[in-house]
Amino acid sequence: MQLTISDVRLSFWQYLLLSLRFTFQTRPLMLVMLLPVAGTLAALGLSGFSWQSIADLWHGAPFALLFSVALPVLLIWPTWQQYRRSAFLQEAVTYVLDDDEVQVITPSSHTRLDWAAIVKLQHFGHWLLLQTSVQTAFFLDLRQVQAPATPADVLNFFRETT
Repeated sequence: MQLTISDVRLSFWQYLLLSLRFTFQTRPLMLVMLLPVAGTLAALGLSGFSWQSIADLWHGAPFALLFSVALPVLLIWPTWQQYRRSAFLQEAVTYVLDDDEVQVITPSSHTRLDWAAIVKLQHFGHWLLLQTSVQTAFFLDLRQVQAPATPADVLNFFRETT
């Protein structure tokens, strides 16, 4: 059986959301980092996000305010750098799956991977992440499965091969 998923394009925001979802699912303890941000946003929200409430928070809890501003930057900036460096994230990618391998085809490259190279499979909504290492994954968009195959066929394919 051969399945084709073509013209997979991943915007930066999709990549960021998938990366965060993956990170928090695989390392739930990292959610603790969001507690100060949630507390700060809750305090500001209850006070109406006024300049006075921001000034009061700055005088009362400057670390919480700085952390709440810095954390999104610290999460987004490295992800943006990673996104910009990856040709697989910048170009339209076609994946061809068969019993022996997965082919990853872009306008600038053609890669063949044995299934043994895939160490983990993650499913998030209509996205499949094929991990080849802890830091590297291929993103398959199930909405781009070429007919006559369906997303269910792709999921069944992976159930049968793993």
